[in-house]
Parts: sequence; structure tokens; C-alpha cells
Amino acid sequence: MSGMPGNYEDAVARFEALKQHEEMCRIKLDSLNRMLHRLSPSDHLFGGVLRSISKWSNEQIRTHDDMWAALAEMNRCSQANSPERPRIHAIK
Repeated sequence: MSGMPGNYEDAVARFEALKQHEEMCRIKLDSLNRMLHRLSPSDHLFGGVLRSISKWSNEQIRTHDDMWAALAEMNRCSQANSPERPRIHAIK
């Protein structure tokens, strides 16, 4: 990304980190769902597994929202530095 400023690289790095976190959430949810299917509602672990599923599902939703924000930031940075568009400079 030689022509892009640090903000673009920061947004890309943030997006990549969020992608990894989203993958971890997905893996945890898959594992918890498999565990839940092996339990009966009367099992003492059932409620805890449901709470964990809720926690990781909410975390995945927040991560998706953050990924969209990072993508928007990447887009904003790249468009601001596109050769087809003039840079806006503050007048002092």
C-alpha cells in the first residue's frame, strides 16, 4: 500500500484483526452448539452453555458491526487519496 497514508494501513490491520476475532467467535459458537445438542435441558450444564452461546453470539454481532466500520474507514481513506479526486486542504 505504498501510496496510502498510515490511516489506510491502520484500517486494514484493524479489519484483519476483526476477521480473526470473528473466526474465533464462529469456532466457539460451533463448539458450544455441538455441546448443547449432546445435553438435555435437565443437565446442570445446559444453562451455562446457553449463556455462553448468547455471549459469543453477541460478541460476533459486535465484531461484524466493527468490521463494517473498518471497511467504511478503509473505503474513506482510499477514496480520499484517489488520484481521480482532488485532495481537500484546509485553508488557513
